Amino acid sequence: MMECSDFSWELFERHPVWKWNATVDGYCPVEDFDPLPTDEPTLFMKATLTASTGEVFDGYLVGLDRFYAFGLFVGGEEYVINLRLPETIEAAAAAISRKLGKPVRFFPLRYETDLHFAGQPRITGTLGGP
Repeated sequence: MMECSDFSWELFERHPVWKWNATVDGYCPVEDFDPLPTDEPTLFMKATLTASTGEVFDGYLVGLDRFYAFGLFVGGEEYVINLRLPETIEAAAAAISRKLGKPVRFFPLRYETDLHFAGQPRITGTLGGP
């Protein structure tokens, strides 16, 4: 079984869905993801995310039926933003703004994936912020 302790966009390109495996203390790809499983507490799903200021990011959503966090890959670095922890939002927005050389506002943040649950359309939507 493949496992990893850190994500990269390349991993999501090879395996678009991941889960946490406490036994190995790392992430493992979900091999059977069409449709997405509903028996996992949390999934990490490849997504394209668009900030309110127009920037489009490769990244992932964290959750299952509701998303409480997301990750963005910018300039070879991963930024994890947890909607339950406002300080992660501010820190990531400041770091990404510095990296891009312009202000970035995430919310409302649009997301889309090529993934779906059984009998449902592909996952798309908007995160309104904390």
